[in-house]
Order: sequence, then structure tokens, then C-alpha cells
Amino acid sequence: MRERNLFISFTLTNIKRDRSKPLSEQPGAETNIGVRAVRETDAGIFVSGVKGVGTAAIYSDEIIVGSIEPLHPSDKAYALTFCVRPATPGVRLISRTSYSTANVEDAPLSAAFDENDAILVMKDAFVPWERVLTYRDTRSTSGIWWSTPAYACMAHQASIRFYKKLEFLAGLAYLVVRSNDSLSVPEVRGSLGRLVGYAQLAKSIALGAERDHERHPGETSCVTPNRHATYAQRIFAAEVYPKFIHELRMFCGGSLINLPVSLSDFELPEIGDALKSYWVTRETDPIERARLLKLVWDVTSTEFGARHAHYEQFYQGAPHVYLGQMTEAGRLEELARFANKALKKE
Repeated sequence: MRERNLFISFTLTNIKRDRSKPLSEQPGAETNIGVRAVRETDAGIFVSGVKGVGTAAIYSDEIIVGSIEPLHPSDKAYALTFCVRPATPGVRLISRTSYSTANVEDAPLSAAFDENDAILVMKDAFVPWERVLTYRDTRSTSGIWWSTPAYACMAHQASIRFYKKLEFLAGLAYLVVRSNDSLSVPEVRGSLGRLVGYAQLAKSIALGAERDHERHPGETSCVTPNRHATYAQRIFAAEVYPKFIHELRMFCGGSLINLPVSLSDFELPEIGDALKSYWVTRETDPIERARLLKLVWDVTSTEFGARHAHYEQFYQGAPHVYLGQMTEAGRLEELARFANKALKKE
């Protein structure tokens, strides 16, 4: 993949009808819940089932199909990891509606950067053995992510993406405040400072995970980002992103919902002059101000913006998953010994 510059996505989420039961006990498990091998040959396996969520899968050269969540011992039939090409017979991708419906001038992000999401559906799709990474083994199917540096590295790239996203949004907030000529208002300066602080905290978490890297168990030359910092970042990102978007909207006020249909409206003889009078400020050209707020609307309030807000909250699992994992991996015994020193117990 590296040498051929291939684009990859993955579908690692098992579709369940009853979350209280393992895959093997799901209603309809024998037909379309999870992905399992329906038969095997000397050349490979034929697989059927459903997987989610394939972000950018419709653009991919290759899709990794696996299970990132732990599997029950009874889920042996579903314990497999493999690579498949989207064009493989028996492979289908059910894509959500594309958000790329407007022109780049009026929707600069959603028109150009919608990565799309899809559900993977497989029916008797053939996978050669050389493309099968784990097979009928629940421990290795989960361990390929958790017993290797894979998940820590995957989560770390999300940390980097997140702090760069916050830096972009903080810069956007500053441009809005400056265009409104409200930078001298103490409350506005305080809110803007909070956003800049959030962006710096997000960056510090990512850099801290690198600085306090860990040596992978059993390896002498392999290091991974610090797991505790990486797991904590998931909590920070999910809780901060909605606040960030809210503050950005607040800076815009009512102007955010009075946007012209298109920037080309400024050139219409009937309404162009009126629009220019409405959108002009002391600091900003009217067309540039409208362009700026269209960008803010795109990142905060369109389907594209709403998808990103939801994505940041669930990209690395539901809150009960990552909060529970932080409790298990959060060095509680070490922290308790530290606190016990105040009680002079240790």
C-alpha cells in the first residue's frame, strides 16, 4: 500500500440488533448480522454479512474488514480480518447522501471535502487466503488492534487531526470577531481566548503522547504514543468540539442565518447594492464578510458541519466505551498509592 500509494479505509463495527447479546446470539445472525465465512476452499474463503461504518470507503483502493471491539468466545465464526477491493464481486457499499451539492464558492468545505460514509454489504464475496489476516480466532481478531501498536497509532493520528481542526476553527473565530469589530469587547476576548486555549490543550495532548511514548511490550525497536494521553484525548475531543462550534456560532450572531443564497447575488442589479449595504463593516469588504460567514455556516450548521460534530463525538466509540476504558487503563492503583501518602498509609 505504501509503495503503490493506495488509499485504504476500514469497516470494523459489527451491526447488532440486540446489544445485550454477542454476535452469535443475534436474531438473524445466520444471514446478515456481522461478517462471517460461509464456506472455505483451498484458495480462500467466501464471506457474507454487513459491516459499518466505512468512512471514505467509496473512494478506497482497499478496505480492511475486521472487529475492533472484543468478541465473545462464541463468536468464533465472526472472528476474521481481511482486505478486500471494493470492486470484488459480491461486495456492495451503501452510501449516505453526499453533502457535495453546492459550488465551492458558497460551500467551500462540503463541496470539496465530504469524505462520505457507507455500510459494507457482502454476499458470497471471495477473499483469497493471502488477504486473510486473522481467521476463526477471537483473540487475534481483537488483538490485531489492541495487542499491537495499531489502535494507539490510529487514535494518535486522530489527536493530530483534532488539534489542527481546532486551530483552523480558532483562526476562523478570530476572523469573525475581527470582521465584526468586536475584538475590544472583554466578553468576546475572553471567549476567543478560551477557544485558543482549547486548541493549545489539544495540541499539548498530542505532543505529550509523543514525548511520553511507550516501548511496545516484547519489542526492542517499536514505540507507541502514550496510551493514557491518547485515551484521555478521546474524552477531551468529544466534550470540547460541541462547545467550540457553539462559541463560533455565538460570535456570528444573527448574521449567520441571513446569508445570501449565493455570493453571485452581489452582482445582481436588483439586490446587489442592498446586500453590499447590509454586509459591509468598518473592517471588512461586504463580499468578503459574506464569504467568511458562508464558510462558518458550512463548518457549523450544514449537514457537513453536523456530520463532523457527530463524528468527533463517536469516531472512537460511544462515551460509555471510552470512559470505561479510561477507568480500566487509567493507572488507578498508582493514583491511589499517591493519594494514600496524604493519609500516611504508604
